[in-house]
Amino acid sequence: TGRILLPLAEEGYEIVGIDSSSGMLKRLREKLHKLPESVQERINIIQTVLIYP
Repeated sequence: TGRILLPLAEEGYEIVGIDSSSGMLKRLREKLHKLPESVQERINIIQTVLIYP
């Protein structure tokens, strides 16, 4: 949902958000539309499953 990602992007960091849940990423995208374009440009979203061997 961007709980950690959004504040970091607003502070100027370039961020990659990764989640396996399409529902959570949908909620994040809804929040992104409310932010300035300059913040949106710093965020990349990827839907995948990360598995630690």
